[in-house]
Amino acid sequence: MTYEEMVRHLLETYPPDRYRGDELMDYITAEVEAAEARGAITPEVREKVYRHFGVTSSEHGGPG
Repeated sequence: MTYEEMVRHLLETYPPDRYRGDELMDYITAEVEAAEARGAITPEVREKVYRHFGVTSSEHGGPG
C-alpha cells in the first residue's frame, strides 16, 4: 500500500469530523501498526503517515 492509499483509507475509515484527539490518534496508530505487521506498508510509509496525521507522541507509537 502506498502512502497515498494509506492516507485515503484512514480518512475514509476515520473521518476527522467524527473522531477527535487521542481517540483518532489511537485508531490511526492501531491501523498503521496492523498494516505494517502484515507487510502492507513499509516503515517509510508508516513514518510519512504518522507525520501527515501529526502522530508524534510516543504514547501513540509515533516517532516521539
